[in-house]
Amino acid sequence: MISLKNFITLLFAAVVVLFTACKKNYTGPQTNTSGIKLIKIGDATNNNQFEYDAASNVSKITVVTDSVPSAYNITYQNGIPSQLQSAQFLNKLTYADGHLVRSEIYNNNAPEVQSMVQFNYSDNGLSEELFYEKDFSSVTLYPWLKFKFEALPNGDISMIEFFLWDRTTGQYNFLGTDRYQYDDHANPVYRVKDFYTLFNYPATPHNVRTITSYDISGAQIGLVNYEYTYNSAGNPVAAKRTQTPAGGFSSVTTLTYTYQ
Repeated sequence: MISLKNFITLLFAAVVVLFTACKKNYTGPQTNTSGIKLIKIGDATNNNQFEYDAASNVSKITVVTDSVPSAYNITYQNGIPSQLQSAQFLNKLTYADGHLVRSEIYNNNAPEVQSMVQFNYSDNGLSEELFYEKDFSSVTLYPWLKFKFEALPNGDISMIEFFLWDRTTGQYNFLGTDRYQYDDHANPVYRVKDFYTLFNYPATPHNVRTITSYDISGAQIGLVNYEYTYNSAGNPVAAKRTQTPAGGFSSVTTLTYTYQ
């Protein structure tokens, strides 16, 4: 499992395209009911790959980071994902009322949890993610990061506020904000939203069109724009991502989508 520090590599200019506010009333969270399966999303060196079992549940995820793959096999209990196992880490998942509420990461063969993410909900939408991690020589989990979400009525996330825990004061310090705009096309990653959220920012029902980032003072520090190419069924097959930091030069990456 990637470390929590890698989980937020680019805090404001988000590397990934798809964000989620989890919905209620799904007892098999990763079951694909639309007939289409997302097999791969990303570019040549950074991507997520999904494999499915006979019931169309995600059975394996391969996360490729800088061309280095990490594979995670998924175990279910009563149709609900219970854990992800990689060569080095075990990720235990806890669900309540149809929501993913906790992710606990263990080093293989270690009895104690190494890091944890807690997911909080309000009005059946994701409202907070709280990140905890353990110092190298400690047995105690300490707060680290907090993401606070504002959602639109359709489940898309309109804003994320970022906070960093200060052990000296025992409080979270505000870091900045990301604001989002969307198109009206369905996001194919939303069908595997809980798994995607474990490795990236959360996903949304619709595709992100722009991300505008602001620092603690409210000054704009970056803009990310997505231009999608859709197939005849309305599913994205490519997304051109342009990242422009304030006062800097733009960089362009093309993400591709592969289906089965």
